[in-house]
Amino acid sequence: MKDFVVARGNTKSQYCLSEFKKIEKELSKIMSQIDIRKHLAYLNEKYGVQMETDDVSDGYHTFGCLYEQRCILFAALVGAYRDRAWKSRFHSDGEPCFGGGWFIVGINTPQGQYTYHYPEDDWYLFDCEEVERAPEWDGHTAENVTRLLSLQTPPIPNVVGFLTLNKYNQPDSIRPASEE
Repeated sequence: MKDFVVARGNTKSQYCLSEFKKIEKELSKIMSQIDIRKHLAYLNEKYGVQMETDDVSDGYHTFGCLYEQRCILFAALVGAYRDRAWKSRFHSDGEPCFGGGWFIVGINTPQGQYTYHYPEDDWYLFDCEEVERAPEWDGHTAENVTRLLSLQTPPIPNVVGFLTLNKYNQPDSIRPASEE
């Protein structure tokens, strides 16, 4: 959809682009409301084909493959920052994660927490402190994944001073070396 090109000054093309953008906006709205699990249940019931969410693919990767990769990558990150990481079978209120059989693992970053839930079978992958209850949730969402970038090395020394990176790992500020 992003490769749509319009010749300049062509009113018909401008109209088409305008209509295209309206349709794209409407489709995005509809797609964000689709719960793939409900559709799979319907297809399974109607056609007798046993499909799980893990089997759904974009043509390159399945959800199952991507979740497994995310688990492995987060386990590696937790292992690298085990002094900041923790895992628990219970949320902060004492309730078992998803009623049991799951756990929560998190890292305390300079910008706040970041956590994931995993099935009990993956417990052994996360080499970090086991806590009785997870810390109180700080309100983070999937959009806060960039917090993980704040785990990178502290301000990088520079000939003139110290370079601080923002949450996107881009230069944020430079302090003269004399301030250290």
